[in-house]
Amino acid sequence: MKTLLRVCLVLLGAIALSTGEIDKKALKEQVLEMFMHGYDSYMKYAWPADELMPLSCAGRVRGVTPSRGDVDDSLGNFSLTLIDTLDTLIVVGAYDQFEDAVKKVVDNVRFNTDLTVSVFETNIRVLGGLISGHLMAELLRGQQPQRLKWYTDRQLLKMAVDLGDRLLPAFNTSSGLPFSRINLRHGMMDHLKRQKDTCTACGGTMLLEMAALSRLTGNPVYEEKARKAMDFLWSQRHRSSDLMGTVLDVHNGAWVRRDSGIGAGIDSYYEYCLKAYILLGDNAYLERFNRYSQKRKCCAQCELCQHYDAVMRYVNKGPLFFDVQMHRPTIATRSFMDSLLAFWPGLQVLKGDISEAVQMHEMLFQVVQKHKFLPEAFTHDLQVHWAEHPLRPEFIESTYFLYRATRDPHYLEVAKTVMDSLNEHVRVKCGWAGVKDIRVMSHEDRMDSFVLSETFKYLFMIFAEPDDLIFDPDNYVLTTEAHFLPLNLGDSKENPLPRRLILDPDERLSDAAMRSVRTVLPLYGVPKSKERLGEEARAVRERTQSVLEELNALQRHADSHRNPQQVCAQNAERLRAIDFNPSNPAQLRQLEEMGITVTYGEDSRLLLTHQQTADGYPPLSCVLEAGSLQPVPGGAYHGPAPLSALWGAPWLGTSVVSQAALNQMTSLLLMVIVAWVLLMMAVGGVLLAMAAAARVGEKRELQQLQQEEEEERPQTSVGVAKSPELAQWGYMFMTEIQELAKAGAAESAPAPPAEPIYVQLLTTPHLALPVLTGSLALYGSKLRTQVSSRITIANPLRACSILTNPKEVKDAIVIVERSDCMFIEKTRAVQAAGGIGVIVIDHNPGTTWASSQSFSMSGDAKTDDDIVIPTLFLFRKEGEYLMKAVEAKQARKEDVRVGMGKVILDADHWFASWLAHLQRKGRKPLMEAPMCLHGDGLVARVVKEGNGPLYVQFAFRFGPVTMDSEPIEHQGIVERHVNHIGSIAEFESNEERVIMHKP
Repeated sequence: MKTLLRVCLVLLGAIALSTGEIDKKALKEQVLEMFMHGYDSYMKYAWPADELMPLSCAGRVRGVTPSRGDVDDSLGNFSLTLIDTLDTLIVVGAYDQFEDAVKKVVDNVRFNTDLTVSVFETNIRVLGGLISGHLMAELLRGQQPQRLKWYTDRQLLKMAVDLGDRLLPAFNTSSGLPFSRINLRHGMMDHLKRQKDTCTACGGTMLLEMAALSRLTGNPVYEEKARKAMDFLWSQRHRSSDLMGTVLDVHNGAWVRRDSGIGAGIDSYYEYCLKAYILLGDNAYLERFNRYSQKRKCCAQCELCQHYDAVMRYVNKGPLFFDVQMHRPTIATRSFMDSLLAFWPGLQVLKGDISEAVQMHEMLFQVVQKHKFLPEAFTHDLQVHWAEHPLRPEFIESTYFLYRATRDPHYLEVAKTVMDSLNEHVRVKCGWAGVKDIRVMSHEDRMDSFVLSETFKYLFMIFAEPDDLIFDPDNYVLTTEAHFLPLNLGDSKENPLPRRLILDPDERLSDAAMRSVRTVLPLYGVPKSKERLGEEARAVRERTQSVLEELNALQRHADSHRNPQQVCAQNAERLRAIDFNPSNPAQLRQLEEMGITVTYGEDSRLLLTHQQTADGYPPLSCVLEAGSLQPVPGGAYHGPAPLSALWGAPWLGTSVVSQAALNQMTSLLLMVIVAWVLLMMAVGGVLLAMAAAARVGEKRELQQLQQEEEEERPQTSVGVAKSPELAQWGYMFMTEIQELAKAGAAESAPAPPAEPIYVQLLTTPHLALPVLTGSLALYGSKLRTQVSSRITIANPLRACSILTNPKEVKDAIVIVERSDCMFIEKTRAVQAAGGIGVIVIDHNPGTTWASSQSFSMSGDAKTDDDIVIPTLFLFRKEGEYLMKAVEAKQARKEDVRVGMGKVILDADHWFASWLAHLQRKGRKPLMEAPMCLHGDGLVARVVKEGNGPLYVQFAFRFGPVTMDSEPIEHQGIVERHVNHIGSIAEFESNEERVIMHKP
């Protein structure tokens, strides 16, 4: 009977829509029926399995169902779909089913399984589902006391704690980034510890769930671990572009894949930067996502341009998005977009950039209209690149946020279009089947948990009215898996006003509404009515449609009228070495037009050769690793070579073979052949005939051999320039690429064993201990005498651009961090700002002088060394100690002094000198009898035993008090002197002062 009623509702909805009006209530009921069809199918055919296989009408069980590889890492035999869907049951009003589902989860789900799961997926789907499910259970009990009477011990939250504890060992890396996979029973097993790579989103999509768990339980460890991972990712961004790569090493943060975009591998890191601010109220995350100048545009200096501005500058091109190289963001890395980037318009809404959100969403809607669904990947002319569609929610998520922010009925129509496609193409008897190929609408036997958790949740909330839900969604932030986390987790005692999302335009225009709450959104600009927002959105959509139509027309015209000679003749822009990407086919064609021969070896190395031209440009050649500008050590070219073996290709130098040499070799070969022919003719007619026959056969053999050799020869482009101008450009390109490679080689070239240089903090409480050991650069001052001065930290830390704190840098030793540019460039930046020395700290976690190979920094191969200040290199462990000490002093606005040199300063002497310095400063008379005078010998001795703390042994004169005197007299002398020293000494804390007075 219920099924018949729902079918009737669907028909009524269709009748209402046929009149041209949007009947939100009918559409809401239709979404409810669609959701229940999927949920009931899962419960009937699949539970307690993780997911439903809708074509088989069976459950997907890890270890039983045939493996799908890494895709199955989201499964842990913990009823994934049921946990992921708990809060959706509350949203759609299925309270009976929710109560039953909570009972089933509590009674049946356990996490002590010997299965290896994805840390990322388990966090967002299961941990997030448990936390949100617990909050919904408490909410339902509060509003309907007759329900969930047995739920009195926060059972779902305790399960979340159990799961969170099982995920924590994944964070035990030197960087703080979590390993990508973990065993639920055994934790980080040996083979899992050998994992090296993780994606940016995998490490950067933990904070919302982990912080909520910490604040609901009072245990800070979960939030601390997730914050450390986010902080480390932030530190690894490219400091010039502010972009993130896709994959990095969990141990040292080195980038493995430097592709940068907003899709797979990066997406939810950006999302959690903004949403961490929304949930927790921490401005640091908002500034990471986007920091504004007064004009709301990216400031001139790159340190003030954060992630959002970087994406919109480098990745966004009109309504389209192009993945680029994070370190060279003008170079695109792929020719398609993936469907996961469809979340971005929703994030733009939360950020307050409505116009840009409308533009991108319209581009995505054009793809949906063209193909019925958003394919997993599509080209920039909106064609299918990867035809699969697993019913992902990102597009409908952005549709929901745009409707909430504008109330534009257009987005109801968009949602209705999505619903129609779902019903027409993917509805099956046992649920909703993913699409294997949207071009033919073939099905795949999968219904991922996010279909019920997100896709139908967002669809329902688009059509629902506020009183249809038992809670206000504006009091929550939605995680990347659409789980609800309450904004009051970020409330502060200083401001009693409740925190809310304010998306509705009518609310934003209401002074009373805005005064009664604190909006957590970084809203910019003047609030506008929904009518004004609708008009502006329509204008943006029309403009976007026109742009896309024009781009498609240009593409069609180019495809049908392409003339290589005309394209070459334009010579629009010279390819520069700094922009060269060996994997870019267009750039390789441009090299060919400039007369540069590109030869590919079997070992992925490239030989670039620019031939001599009539204009007198000499031949140049160089050997590169494919995909980079990294020269091959030693310059040897290791590809297969008939003639290429003669080139030799010295390391980025001039070719050793000229055209004249090749001509001489050819002449010599011809002379040998002629002599051989004459000898054969002298034998006689018979032999001549035989020889002639032999030569004919030989020729055929030779032709066959040459043909086989040609087939085996590496792919080679012909080095003939199309024009004199292009030949000149080719020569300029080769010169530039040599300079770039030489500069990189100068820094990476092996250096002689480094002489140890010692760094000592001279201010209290360190007083020359401990001694930090580093190595001196091969350029600049040789540090023949001890240098001691105030120390500060460069801004930007990696000092690859002009320093923004020249006042602090002047006359100071400056700390900088390795990476992003050459060492000598960092030193030049410090020297230009007035610094007198540089300490470079290694950026690789865990390195130390004791366990690492000695390291000397090289210059840039310039003939005149313009550096006059010393530069010292410290490994990470020593550098972190120094950094923390300096930051602690700077937090109290106190100067820190350091000494660096080839000789270790005596700590005992330095402590005694410090006491004398205090006396000279007029603090108090220090060296009064019966205390030892400084000139009389050792006044104090600094002692450190093993890993224990530092302590000081004083030498006092006791005057008339002798060994025979009463002990109380001895004690009185000591206490008086200790109190005297304690009154003038500087201590880090009261605890240290107490220790000073202990006998």
